[in-house]
Amino acid sequence: MFLKTENLGFSYNKSSVFRNVSISLGKNMITALLGANGAGKTTLLKCLTQILKADSGKIFIDGKDVQTFKKLELSKLMGYVPQENIIESVTVFDFIMLGRKPYINWKITNSDIKIVENVIYDLGLHHLSFKMLTQLSGGEAQKVSIGRALAQKPKFLLLDEPTSNLDPKNQLDVLNIIKKVSYENSISVIISVHDLNMALRFSDFFILLKDKTVYSCTNRYGINSQLIKNVYNINAKVFEIGNYKAVIPE
Repeated sequence: MFLKTENLGFSYNKSSVFRNVSISLGKNMITALLGANGAGKTTLLKCLTQILKADSGKIFIDGKDVQTFKKLELSKLMGYVPQENIIESVTVFDFIMLGRKPYINWKITNSDIKIVENVIYDLGLHHLSFKMLTQLSGGEAQKVSIGRALAQKPKFLLLDEPTSNLDPKNQLDVLNIIKKVSYENSISVIISVHDLNMALRFSDFFILLKDKTVYSCTNRYGINSQLIKNVYNINAKVFEIGNYKAVIPE
């Protein structure tokens, strides 16, 4: 499935957050959403998931306007992981089961249980299944939030700064999990991230926001010193290290 926007715009209290945003989310690709603080990354993700309603423009899934989708239908297609971990007094298993809500009519089925068990296994959370969310570390809680979104069996997974409060090991763990489940389950991912090096390591494509609109859409080969200077207003050098690119501020 393909997701794209045409001339999308959004304002808070008549103050424009972004305008004329036209992007395409590549099928089965990880797309990094980049830009300085206040560029509108979080708001754009919320508009894509219909948490917020855009003021102008359109969003399409396989050529169909999302406005024509029923809420339940859309919730089966899109999984969203917000920036803040949701900490509730429930077990890991029960929280991830909430991702099955769009599919549950009268009661939880054996199929729902199996899907949740598989997600827990894939995320390496089996030893935490019946632990309360309030007892988890930040990295564990973030994995559980991703697990709930994956339990929806979405075609699109949207994540807002999923590594912002994590130590380096947990950052790598979370991004490796996202990459693994994306490729194994044919999920298209768009991920808002500040760390350019993490973005370059794990993403296939890049959308950069600046001046309330899309400044550039490029693959990893288009990320260079001039682009970083233009978007972030910093001087940096971009190096090839093995199979990866690395950004080092001057």
